[in-house]
Amino acid sequence: MQQVLCKAGDESRRFTLIMPYSTDRESWLNTKVFDVRDGKQHSMILLSVGEEEPEEIEVASYGNVASTYMEHPEAKFLNSDGEPCATTTCGRLSRSHIVMDSPRWIGKETSRHWEQGDDISMVDFVCTEFSEGKVRATKEQREQIIKIGIRKIERETGIHHDTILLIAHGDFVKPRTLRTIIKFLDEYKTNQNENDPFCADKPSDLSDLKELCTVLDQKEDKEHIVLLKDRISRLESLDLKTKTTK
Repeated sequence: MQQVLCKAGDESRRFTLIMPYSTDRESWLNTKVFDVRDGKQHSMILLSVGEEEPEEIEVASYGNVASTYMEHPEAKFLNSDGEPCATTTCGRLSRSHIVMDSPRWIGKETSRHWEQGDDISMVDFVCTEFSEGKVRATKEQREQIIKIGIRKIERETGIHHDTILLIAHGDFVKPRTLRTIIKFLDEYKTNQNENDPFCADKPSDLSDLKELCTVLDQKEDKEHIVLLKDRISRLESLDLKTKTTK
């Protein structure tokens, strides 16, 4: 299943869905799906064309994907009236002319997380943008820096804490400096995932994990159920400690 379509810039409508494996195609649309971003359960329907937004999550079928190739407007050409092409434009086309406002320099390098296997965070990968020879960390990287701690990163990388603070605040720094920080963040995340692949679990995920546990087949998914119960047990103890502290 592919990522559901969402409105541009609307982060609340972005999903990455999973569902129990089944060879019965007729039952797919009647099966509840889970969003790995927040663990919530949803119903789904096939992608449709309409003005009203459905309550269910719309997923694209192979037919939807194939149709986009036929309906995709040609961005590089204009129609016979000199206007941008639409999905139904036909006839003789002419080249469109682009007027540049101002250049924006971006890096072509991709994250090294691809080398570690499947990583859902790669769906939201953002290229590095340069400004007068300097670069700025992405929002995700800045959040990682705050979470790990300025002092720890300073000890591990040798970069002065004032510079790390600038990076965490979204200021532009030298590319070499940011590369050192990104390398440390990638290594730190890899080590964390190897030691605890479910370190991102939160007490708020408890209800969804329990529900997922009941959906799985008790025989075929025995190993997954045992793993889920371990995660649930750990979150329950963590939740209890949090309430006791309060």
